Amino acid sequence: MRIILDGLRVFVKKVPVSVTNLDQELKPFISSFSGIPEDDIRSYRILRKTLDARERRKLHFIFKIDVDVVESSKQAAKFPSPSLQVSHPLRQLSPLKGIPLNPVVVGSGPAGLMAALLLAEYGLKPIICERGRDVNSRHEDIGQFLQSRQLNTESNYLFGEGGAGTYSDGKLYTRINDPASSYVLESFVAAGAPEEILYLKRPHIGSDMLPKMVKNIREKIISLGGSFLWSTAVSDVFIEKKRCRGVITSKGEKIEAPFVLMAPGLSARDIITALIGNGVNYFLKGFQIGCRVEHSQSFVNMFQYGIDPLPPFLSAAEYNFVSRPPNDRNAGAVTFCMCPGGEIIPAVNQQGRLSTNGMSPYGRNGHFANSAIIVNQDPSGFKTYVDAFAFIDNIERLAFEAGGSDFAAPAQDAYSFVRGEESLSSSKSSYRFGTVSARIDTILPQRTADAVSEALIHFEKMAAGFMTSGKIIGVETHVSSPVRFFRHPETFQSSLEGLYFAGEGAGYAGGIMSSAVDGLNIAEKILRNGIS
Repeated sequence: MRIILDGLRVFVKKVPVSVTNLDQELKPFISSFSGIPEDDIRSYRILRKTLDARERRKLHFIFKIDVDVVESSKQAAKFPSPSLQVSHPLRQLSPLKGIPLNPVVVGSGPAGLMAALLLAEYGLKPIICERGRDVNSRHEDIGQFLQSRQLNTESNYLFGEGGAGTYSDGKLYTRINDPASSYVLESFVAAGAPEEILYLKRPHIGSDMLPKMVKNIREKIISLGGSFLWSTAVSDVFIEKKRCRGVITSKGEKIEAPFVLMAPGLSARDIITALIGNGVNYFLKGFQIGCRVEHSQSFVNMFQYGIDPLPPFLSAAEYNFVSRPPNDRNAGAVTFCMCPGGEIIPAVNQQGRLSTNGMSPYGRNGHFANSAIIVNQDPSGFKTYVDAFAFIDNIERLAFEAGGSDFAAPAQDAYSFVRGEESLSSSKSSYRFGTVSARIDTILPQRTADAVSEALIHFEKMAAGFMTSGKIIGVETHVSSPVRFFRHPETFQSSLEGLYFAGEGAGYAGGIMSSAVDGLNIAEKILRNGIS
């Protein structure tokens, strides 16, 4: 007999110190909550798990659980049975006849990879063009970069198999409410991601697991008839009779295709520029820039949980802060891509430029915690995409020069940022290339710097020590795209027939989950409607 228990609370203080994995040792708590003897509980499956940290003294988990109990259990009759599972809409597609088999997918980030997977699962044989290298080669290139400071502009933290998300925290939390999200999570688990991502409210995978996961997805696509072309940068599309007929690589090679799904990532400004130059319709949208702030993880654990060191079953604490100044005095600011127990990395693909990002392993067990603080940029401040890209490029150039022009990061005590002073009380940081004392408040545009300053003051009130113990490290410019390509509301095609856009570079996503879901939605639309 199966029942559903919703609202099971497990208080952290009541969990024995010997417990290392709470999810596997819930039987005593299930029994206490339901009145069902432990011996009557055959097994259970967690459906949802959240951590309520609003009151540190009452820190507790909340579970929803599907429990299998013996038929003779009298207490079980008090609880509802599981509802029937409804098949996911992406599993109800009927393979369409007449769709040519070899579409081209540009980019192997979350959007491109998941789109290619769905197309392959329904009988198409996608050709995935990736300007970077496979994860094993990419890992070697990044290692060489960290040792020599010699950047491979086509294989780095931004370009390569899995896209920029491969070297990140692997955060899968998203505000979008799309049924395709479950399909993404199930596909990730099948590829080796931890099963807990199916039920955690704020799931993550970790930079140590992500490379293995994207490799497994790649191997599945290949087993279904797809293929990958590494070190194959797409420089343009070719057009015949007002229709996209394929792509042109940077080597001048033409790859013909019945349609092209473009998912290049927001850092691929060259191909975005080329497509706009070809007359593909776009419009400017708001985008975000900012900086990274870093603290010790123990500081974050204390202000969030009131506990440090943490018990082994409790993950490193994270935060999500918002600053909304009254009366629009300044622009607002939010924390973004917070990486508990993680490190700051150089998110760069160009010589002479510097932008930061954060990543952390699955265990989130590093000494430092970091997060972006980002501010929205109004598109009305730019005439064209050229102005927007030049604006971003200039900030990255200034940051590179302020760090000494060798990929060291400019850094500034957070309270000095607010005061407009150059001060760096400690050079200790997770950033592997080191830090150099600099005025980041003058590298960022004045409006953005003012918004970050006001946010730091506000965050200090929320968590004493946030401003006085934090360090600002580098600038954050690879957050979202200032460009959004037109998509037809019914067909999802761009203004050029035969060309589809998906993901962050197209201006339709921000993060692993939303990008993956966007790629799936494009692929699903093609599978359902065919191509015109």
